[in-house]
Amino acid sequence: MSAPLSALRAFLKPALAVAGCCAALVASEAGPATPQPFVDSIDLPAQASPLAARSPVMALARAGQRLVAAGVRGHILWSDDGGQRWQQARVPVSTDLVGLSFPTPTHGWAVGHGGVVLHSHDGGQTWQRQLAGLDAVRAAVKAYEAQPPKDPQLLPALTAQAQDPRGEPFLDVHFWNERSGFIVGTFGSIFRTDDGGRHWVPWMDRVDNPGALNFFAIRGRGERVFITGEQGKVWRLDPQAQRFVAFATPYSGTLFGLHVGSPGVVIAFGMRGALLRSSDDGTTWTQLPAPTAAGLTAATETAGGRLVLADQAGNLLTSLDGGATFQRTATQPPAPIFALAGAGGSAVVLGGPIGLLPQALP
Repeated sequence: MSAPLSALRAFLKPALAVAGCCAALVASEAGPATPQPFVDSIDLPAQASPLAARSPVMALARAGQRLVAAGVRGHILWSDDGGQRWQQARVPVSTDLVGLSFPTPTHGWAVGHGGVVLHSHDGGQTWQRQLAGLDAVRAAVKAYEAQPPKDPQLLPALTAQAQDPRGEPFLDVHFWNERSGFIVGTFGSIFRTDDGGRHWVPWMDRVDNPGALNFFAIRGRGERVFITGEQGKVWRLDPQAQRFVAFATPYSGTLFGLHVGSPGVVIAFGMRGALLRSSDDGTTWTQLPAPTAAGLTAATETAGGRLVLADQAGNLLTSLDGGATFQRTATQPPAPIFALAGAGGSAVVLGGPIGLLPQALP
């Protein structure tokens, strides 16, 4: 296991530990279970639970005025009152979900483990599966067999990957309208669609990533689209060349996330409080002194324009100057934060191993 993948699994470990404890408690109370035939989690619908909003949450997004959250065991929830009350969506898989994107109030996508890609056309209340398992890898093999890529190692690597029945996870998704978007994941996997997810085109040969580094996040505004991943790399979409160009940063570790702000401003963040800022759309970067040593995991912007970042120690970092400086605020109760979204006004909603929690900013 590579060091960056170990870091990712450590990042997810608290949530999975909570899920395991809950399952053990239910089993002990229910008594011996009757053996059931095995059903893969990508074929098993998520179970309805009154405690879903207290299950580990890995992703948050806004769908217009609505909030949507996704997490372990295929749980997706939605709220129309700023995160005070949540309703569980109907989801056709029970695999862990880690990324969300809603380009419009109605159309949204979710991605996760097992190569899962889901689509909603009703603001996150119901979901349909678009990809799962090896669907994307097999599509890539077929495409590159028809038109071989310049990298001679790419097709053999994908062919070998297609023999593994587990399916590699997708870790993030970004759509800029209801038709066009990207999904990214481990080993440099990246796919694009321009028909709302009915067909996905492999883009591995359109990224400056010869080492097949893992992609952890993709974010954008309009045609300003960026990817973060391993070794401190940030990739920026060149719309004219139709490829992602790599840019180095002063940090050599893993970058977990991105915030694309006002014209020219991009914030990247990651392990051990790594915090980077660019004012020229990712061409050059400055490493900022972060008021935390914990890994930074999520970012959002409030209705008032305040930039907010979250870390694994339960702290919020807020900026009123476009990410030039940050102030730290501890959350109550303090707990790791995996996901973050603005909830109207100066409030935010936090997602983590203990579920969903509205939080007012000072």
